[in-house]
Amino acid sequence: MTIRVAIIDDHPSITWGFERLIATEMPRMSPVGTAHDLAGARRLLRDARPDVALLDLDLDGESGIELIAEFADDAIRFLVLTGMRNESARQNAIRAGARGVLGKSEQPAMIIRAIGRVHAGELWLDRARTGELVDSLRRQARSAADPFATLTPREKQIVAVALEHNGAPNKRIAEHLGIGENTLRNALSTIYSKAGVSNRLQLYALALKHPPKG
Repeated sequence: MTIRVAIIDDHPSITWGFERLIATEMPRMSPVGTAHDLAGARRLLRDARPDVALLDLDLDGESGIELIAEFADDAIRFLVLTGMRNESARQNAIRAGARGVLGKSEQPAMIIRAIGRVHAGELWLDRARTGELVDSLRRQARSAADPFATLTPREKQIVAVALEHNGAPNKRIAEHLGIGENTLRNALSTIYSKAGVSNRLQLYALALKHPPKG
């Protein structure tokens, strides 16, 4: 299956470079278009329906985070590619549903690897900033006494295994639980809804602050 990638950045030279980088990976990956502002990005995402969107958070003064929230119900996986040092913006991107954050200064091979991992359903975070991001999300996590109170015993077991193997792909976690990957995805979706989070990173941050009981 070819991974179809959209590139959204307000600098044409950046989109030009990434478009050609992704083209070198054909047929495994294929660029499906570029955009430089919110309006153009919306058209691109609606028309091309990419598998992965490389997204700059700052689109000439407009926030790219709007796109993540707007297309949250679509199958598009957003990989934030940014040179910004604004940690709050990174946190907001993850909270909105971005699947990963990667610095623009990363080596081309790392960018290609991140695209592949995000498309496979994994989270991808800049290793140098993972601890800082998790700490910040943990501080801002829900203050409820027990956000996991409504989980069933089986769901709590899934949370425990997911936390124990934080960062591992869903396939590996499913193997540890003895269930299929699709079953795990459905279970995690229910858990996210009950706990009030959007992804495994937020679940991890919440569990650090409020360890599941039972």
